[in-house]
Amino acid sequence: MKFIIVFLFSILPFSLQYEKEFFSTNEQLIVFVQEINSEVSSTFKKDILPEIKKLAEEEKIEFILKNITDKAPKEITYTPAIAFRNNDGISFFNGRWNQITKVKNFIRGSRVMHQEKETNIRENEWVWKMDRIKIYAPIKITALEGYKPKKFNENSFLETARKGIEKGTVRFNQIKKLNASLSTRSFHLAFYPYRDKKGYYNITGEIYSQHNCIDPIYQHFEKPVRDKNLEKAFQKIAAILEEHIVHQIKNPSNGDGFDIVSASTKSIPWHSFGKIDHKNSIEEKENWANFNFKNKWKIAGPFAENTPMLFFKFAAPLDAYTGEVSKLNGELILEENKFDLKNAKGQFSIPITSITMGDIGLDEAIFNSILNSEKYPNAHFNFLEIMNASTPLNTETTSEVEIKGELILKGIKHPIITKGNIRPYLKNNKSYLHVQTRFNIDKSIFNVTKGPDGPESIKEQMQFYMNFLME
Repeated sequence: MKFIIVFLFSILPFSLQYEKEFFSTNEQLIVFVQEINSEVSSTFKKDILPEIKKLAEEEKIEFILKNITDKAPKEITYTPAIAFRNNDGISFFNGRWNQITKVKNFIRGSRVMHQEKETNIRENEWVWKMDRIKIYAPIKITALEGYKPKKFNENSFLETARKGIEKGTVRFNQIKKLNASLSTRSFHLAFYPYRDKKGYYNITGEIYSQHNCIDPIYQHFEKPVRDKNLEKAFQKIAAILEEHIVHQIKNPSNGDGFDIVSASTKSIPWHSFGKIDHKNSIEEKENWANFNFKNKWKIAGPFAENTPMLFFKFAAPLDAYTGEVSKLNGELILEENKFDLKNAKGQFSIPITSITMGDIGLDEAIFNSILNSEKYPNAHFNFLEIMNASTPLNTETTSEVEIKGELILKGIKHPIITKGNIRPYLKNNKSYLHVQTRFNIDKSIFNVTKGPDGPESIKEQMQFYMNFLME
């Protein structure tokens, strides 16, 4: 999956609320496993589970290991499965279970913004239903290369190819509508047809994990399926790819494998894992007379421990795909009146190599092929003008602001308007400005076409949440 760090396209339809210096308490990281004789289960328990438990301790989260016997929440359709639960809701880990950095990214992002519970309706998908789970296989057929037959018709060609795929996939059945929720799994199939001079169709193919569309998990290239009959050629290659999907489900090496939860498993509510409450707010009384208002502020770091300064995700229902930025540089300059935000200007930059999805392969693709960090090492986000501020800077008061600015990425400059909040903040009698803002963007503005597979109307949309201190 290829991703990009860009900013504003349209304002999110909700207001910002200031968090305490914690997000919630009794945070739970719940890991679901089964007592099952499989290589996936044994590899996860032996090699990965201790690392996840250690991570939970580092993140100061209650760790719960749930061994499914006959009961599990209805959303748990396979194992290993990981859920983060706090007072604000529940999020489900959607990534390779052997990537601890991705699990950490998931925890930090879920603290900021839980996954939205939206449906992901997909039409005419090939689906394999087993016990609790549905596995679907999105199909991509590229244009026919080589020597096209006389009176070639692309629509007829695709219809015949799909008939062949349907015959070749004995486990999958095409259904009209599927809600591809986070409880489903998918393997993406790509078919590459070529017709030679002798009239033979040569079909090659690939399988991609739902967690990574950069590096295929299987390729059938060296010996293309060859047949003069188009339908039979696709039937043969589809059968080969289906068998390799079966292999990947059992594969313990790359983090894509899983064990299926039985349909006889009874559903239990999430509150059976305990009550979640906010911590009692214990705030030290600060002496606001010590607050130092000044004209120039610079980035100090994240607002709260174990949370990102900048967190991003795709719009729901693709919001399992998340990332963060570990380094943010910048300053905010006020005019002579150090209480007046109205004409403040700011310059912020993000080193491209500070972007992380928690997946080394994806991160490298972002740095190199997507954002070309060698040529464009930084993204720039400039405040040209704060057009509206609800109040001047004042102790214990939040100023709502509207910002006119610009984003510069890959040499492309794009005007933006966004809203946010700025407030003075005292900690240990040290003066800060606490800045929060959320935005939507359309990544195609910056000529980025790669991203998660989803509804056309939303797959270009990304959401960003910034929450940092300036000193």
